[in-house]
Amino acid sequence: MIPALANQDPASIRAQAVKELNDGNYRDALNLFKKLLHEKVLDDEKLGNDFMQAVSCIQQLNVYPEFNELAEKAVETHPANWRLLEAVARSYVSMPKYGFVIDGEFQRAARRNSGQPKHSTERDRIRSIQLLLQAEPFAKEDDDRAAVGQLYMYLANSFLNHRGYQESWRLQVLIDLDTLPDYEPGYYYGRAVSSAPVNDEGSPLVYSAVENLEDAENDGERWRWALNQAIEMHTSSRHSAEWHFATFLHQQFGVQTMQYYFPAQRDTDAAEENRNGRFALDSLNDKETIAQLATGVKRFEMDDEFNFIKHFRRILNEAGHVYRESAASQIGSIYTNRRQFTRAADHWREMITKFNVPARHYFRTNLDQIVGNYGMFEHINGQSITDPKLGFRFRNATGVSFTAQPINVEKLLADVKAYLKSSPMRLDWNRVQLQNIGWRILNQDLAKYVRRDNDTKWHVDLEPRDGHYDKREIVDVPLENAGAYWVTGKVDDGNTANSLIWLYDTAIVKKALAGGNLYFVCDAETGQPIEEIKLDFFGYRQLNTKEGTYRITSTEFSTVTDGNGQVFPEASKMPTNHQWLITAKDNDGRFAYVGFQGVWFANRHDPIYNSTKVFCITDRPVYRPEQTAHFKLWLRRAQYDQDDDSQFANASCRIEIYDGKNEKVYSTTGKADEFGGIETNWDIPEDATLGVYRVHVHGIAGTGNRLQISGGNSFRVEEYKKPEFEVTVEAPSKPVELGEIITAKVNAKYYFGSPVSEATANIKVTRTSYHQNWYPDAHWDWCFGRGYWWYCYDYPWYPGWHEWVGCLRPYPIWAPYHDAAPEVVLDLETEVGPDGTISFDIDTSIAKELHGNTDHRYTVTAEVRDKSRRTIVGSGEVLATRKPFTVFTWLDRGYYNVGDTIQATFKAQTLDQRAVKGSGKLTLYRITYKDGKPVETTVRKWNIETNDLGDSAQKIAASKPGQYRLSLTLEDEHDHEVEGGYIFTVRGREFDGRDYQFNDLELIPDKREYKAGDKVKLQINSNRRGATVLLFVRPTNGVYFRPKIIRLKGKSTVEEILVVKKDMPNFFVEATTVFDGRVISQTKEVVVPPEKRVLNVQVIPSAEEYLPGEDATVRLHVTDINGDNFEGSTVVSVYDKSVEYISGGSNVPDIKEFFWKWRRNHRPGHQTNLGRPGYNMYKNGTTGMTMLGVFGHTVADDYSGANDAKYKTANAPGLARRSMSRQSSYILQDTAEMASPAQGQALGGGLGGGG
Repeated sequence: MIPALANQDPASIRAQAVKELNDGNYRDALNLFKKLLHEKVLDDEKLGNDFMQAVSCIQQLNVYPEFNELAEKAVETHPANWRLLEAVARSYVSMPKYGFVIDGEFQRAARRNSGQPKHSTERDRIRSIQLLLQAEPFAKEDDDRAAVGQLYMYLANSFLNHRGYQESWRLQVLIDLDTLPDYEPGYYYGRAVSSAPVNDEGSPLVYSAVENLEDAENDGERWRWALNQAIEMHTSSRHSAEWHFATFLHQQFGVQTMQYYFPAQRDTDAAEENRNGRFALDSLNDKETIAQLATGVKRFEMDDEFNFIKHFRRILNEAGHVYRESAASQIGSIYTNRRQFTRAADHWREMITKFNVPARHYFRTNLDQIVGNYGMFEHINGQSITDPKLGFRFRNATGVSFTAQPINVEKLLADVKAYLKSSPMRLDWNRVQLQNIGWRILNQDLAKYVRRDNDTKWHVDLEPRDGHYDKREIVDVPLENAGAYWVTGKVDDGNTANSLIWLYDTAIVKKALAGGNLYFVCDAETGQPIEEIKLDFFGYRQLNTKEGTYRITSTEFSTVTDGNGQVFPEASKMPTNHQWLITAKDNDGRFAYVGFQGVWFANRHDPIYNSTKVFCITDRPVYRPEQTAHFKLWLRRAQYDQDDDSQFANASCRIEIYDGKNEKVYSTTGKADEFGGIETNWDIPEDATLGVYRVHVHGIAGTGNRLQISGGNSFRVEEYKKPEFEVTVEAPSKPVELGEIITAKVNAKYYFGSPVSEATANIKVTRTSYHQNWYPDAHWDWCFGRGYWWYCYDYPWYPGWHEWVGCLRPYPIWAPYHDAAPEVVLDLETEVGPDGTISFDIDTSIAKELHGNTDHRYTVTAEVRDKSRRTIVGSGEVLATRKPFTVFTWLDRGYYNVGDTIQATFKAQTLDQRAVKGSGKLTLYRITYKDGKPVETTVRKWNIETNDLGDSAQKIAASKPGQYRLSLTLEDEHDHEVEGGYIFTVRGREFDGRDYQFNDLELIPDKREYKAGDKVKLQINSNRRGATVLLFVRPTNGVYFRPKIIRLKGKSTVEEILVVKKDMPNFFVEATTVFDGRVISQTKEVVVPPEKRVLNVQVIPSAEEYLPGEDATVRLHVTDINGDNFEGSTVVSVYDKSVEYISGGSNVPDIKEFFWKWRRNHRPGHQTNLGRPGYNMYKNGTTGMTMLGVFGHTVADDYSGANDAKYKTANAPGLARRSMSRQSSYILQDTAEMASPAQGQALGGGLGGGG
């Protein structure tokens, strides 16, 4: 209980309040603090602390709705107590911002999760500034100058919204400090903008200091005024303000602002040309910088007043400045980030002489990283034993000594097994972890498995770059035996780096079969199966005993591979609750392992499409209260071999409607007609809840084999009205050339015609790489996606492919795909002009410089808020293209046999799919290879013209086997010349592809679609002669049948697969092969469409346009797949399309897709011993090589020359194709004269060169 307060003096009340707080009596303490704050019992400098302790009680009690009353009544009682005012101001900023409007009042952080959600973010910030400015004149009279200086610092931070430097856009405007803004709807998620704002000329926006606060024209000048007041007030606050301002400038304009956009220069010529260009960091002087601004990356000079380097140097040169050491560190980091490593080193040397021991250690560490000899291993995956290599990155070093020591992996695994067989009471997980062998060798107990008596040593001379720049060396590894090796690289007079590398001669590949597993063992280099090699299977599990302890049990068995290198272990021998280690060993020294890993024996489920569907269509997607919603339902069993008679004729079902609160608002029983259709309607009441409504249909139909009915749809009920103003974005309607500057404009206009002038706008422009993803139309695009039939593989290794390729191979539906995050290239927070417009430029030259090998889409989003705080969003986009148009080329079959007729088709169109009419030359090249390089020999040429749709076609006789490329070079009316091409093969009787080059593995069917009884003639290509291919037919959901082993004589063969009715609508084939130390898989979806189940509907209006009030007649014509008239039930819905602005689009799905868009799924997968990664490692307590600055990870690439080209192309040793050298230029021979037959002739010339 609290003692009576009537006769207590204020000091006793304060002491009692503190005691209650410390004792955890928060409510009693709060009441006592309220007496001090809300009554004029005293008015001293401790009231600010009293208020903060009262806030602590509110936090402990979780009664945030009481905060506003506590704060405002305290301010009202003590309006001249500046320390209290400051405390209240600080508390407004720290309080929770979310809440609910309940009974007309905002309840901060209310527990009740009802009412209208609001947030007080901006309101609290402005109230905090008001209180600080109220306190300021009283604070200036206080003798505690240090405390007053901190008040000014807090005021300066308030103008930045206490969010560091990412919200500097707020400084552009002069906020109204006399009126508190309303609470804003929803929740606040922040609006951090990392790029510095710019002025109308595109230069970085900076703010000058003003003499008086009243003279400030924006919050930036208010911020500078507050900083200047702090500087004048006291030494400590001066130091804080100077550091604050210098750091602000650095955060806004330092080179680190573009770390997400910094390019890797492509070649030495580009690096030289760009020496003083946009990204040439090392050429900057102290007056210059390169920064990511709101409008993009810009190089510019800094005035002395805003030069952060000068400000840091001024702090550094002032003895006794509290931030002197921090300034020294910042200057060194600035030069390092600028890649001016020599200047950074000189700076660190100078700082070592100026500072005491603790600082000197940090400075020496930074200096040593720049001038010392350092090296490290690049990340590398395991490789085959043939020609292994390492990537080694170094700095300053002139040589490195390597030591490779074999690891006795067999002994290590034997010890792990022995440990598990000993049945330990509790499993030491560290002893069975086989994924971190390298780290355990370096820092724990596995060093004993390194065979130090059998090491291989070699030395590599290095040529370091001047200026302490990193360089990469591709190192030949002189090892001849497979296995794991502990490799150390001792840099001459430098550090030691370590890595674990794996060299393979034997591969183990595991695939999950129906009811079992396949283990395929083969040579890691050639892929040839290894027969009769012994496989040992060892499994263990951890059991919980009744006594609460643990027990380890294990089991093991052995077997040998068959003649095809395969093992199919019996499921009974491999319990799925065990973890398994599988080792393969023969008498010739081969040894490989996989594990530990779990196993599972899946029952292959081949799904058959048999689903009950309820299709629901409403007469419009959105309604107002008091309107009538009309519904039409169709009940149907979707099954390919189903009879046309409806199984739901005369069926009854319940039809229910639920509102957004999931409350049932309507229920009725419906009876289906002969087609399984039901019609009903619902009169929407006047007081209907607004939002999304759900229609639910359920019931059971039929007798005997009864069918479950379940389905429905949704619609909206809204009291909608048009917004009061609109925002539009004007941008070029046609693609612009990449590298140009795009001028765009935002228009904000009230619907009554006047411009929205007193408004602010946030304009954001994002860039993404853009691909047309265009494919020729095919009948089953709606079901399988555009390009489902595309035959040709991507050949990025073929010279010039990136320039003439049209359609890229569609991304498989089973492969993970992640779009790159959009890059923000412009982010403006600005005022709308008096005419309601804002004009701005988008510089595409940055994208051309960084990503010049692709097209781009720039998306503009403009968010305009008028003086009534209403917000409307408008958007637009513009495309930037590398070339004026694209020529697409495709053929009617996957490959051809001698004697076939090739139907080649072409389409020319711009990036936004506008047809291009033009003329050009079609050339047929025969491809041969010399020293791994393609040699193109001209077979025949034709004159070609594209029509008004951009289309053209040519028939060609396939008369000679081989590999060919079609090339159409087309010229448009503006003299733009563009090439389109396509590579294909023609097979002959003895064709095995041995003389040609392909991707590592290819699966190419002979035609687009199949029907029951057809044979898929699947061409299998590999880029290795004599490869062994495991062909899996009809895998489903990652589960396989036993494969067919195909041993290629050359590089290509054709395998036939019979199609059966059960294959509708699709099935998969998957091929797996091994070579060059890699497992390579390809999967192809074979399409077997259910044609008889799809109808064609023509909608034929009596006119294209009608006047308001005019009668319109519409005729529907329904035909089946053969074009014959079809009789059935039809429903037509007609509504004003503008209502879809409210609903977000139609609520009725495409009926074809709803009933028949179903496909079998498959996700390819395997497990293997290949590809184990190797990382650079350092022993604990040692110093290793670190990246210099925020761009240090790209230094080796950005300054690379010819010596690094191989590594940059291959990406990493062990991942590179051994045949990457064929990316070099090819030889073009022309041995045939020009032929100019009429376009479209029946046979325009054979592949053998004859007409």
